[in-house]
Amino acid sequence: MYKSFNNNEQISLDKYPKCSLTKHGRPGDPINILILADKTVITQVFLKAGWKIPDPVSGKTGLKIGVDSIFGKPYPTAPVSNLYLYARKEDLAFERPGKTARTREHIRLWDTGDLYDGEAVWIGSATYDNGIELSHVNDLPTHHIDADVDKERDSVVSQLKPFMVSKIKIPYSTPTNDGHNGEGDRYYTDGYIAILSAEKSVDKGNFMITTLK
Repeated sequence: MYKSFNNNEQISLDKYPKCSLTKHGRPGDPINILILADKTVITQVFLKAGWKIPDPVSGKTGLKIGVDSIFGKPYPTAPVSNLYLYARKEDLAFERPGKTARTREHIRLWDTGDLYDGEAVWIGSATYDNGIELSHVNDLPTHHIDADVDKERDSVVSQLKPFMVSKIKIPYSTPTNDGHNGEGDRYYTDGYIAILSAEKSVDKGNFMITTLK
């Protein structure tokens, strides 16, 4: 499964998932970010850009986010529910909190295990939470995402741009006007993925995808 690409090769995006999964295998949120960097660099970049590391998911943190949402209080490190790829939950998650616990930007990232010119290849899903209610799956507080997932993808790119050597955007999945995630939230997307590289200069010629042809 894993591969190390040199800088004279194209990374084939065909094998990478187009959508995260819930614990029970239902489609989650669309994959719309790819980052070339190691774990330490990614963490440093998000923290420098003003993002936070979420608290672990637990009964205690679930109660706190519910109470803070009801009373309109902030919870800057509110937990992010788990989604899955490669038979595991996200390897990294970050959030940029809103004025209350109801709203925030957030992203989940998975290490694909691939390397490009020595840099780890990560894929992720960036979405904006615009409300909260009890999940119909586990009765814990859960956020609802804003339908315009492309807007959040582009927001992440804009915020991380000062810390990146390269940023491009290319087709990745089939555009949809009526996608739905595991909680039933509708989303729409142009199907493009943003590719960010912290230390290597890359362009569209470094990547290929044949499944959309």
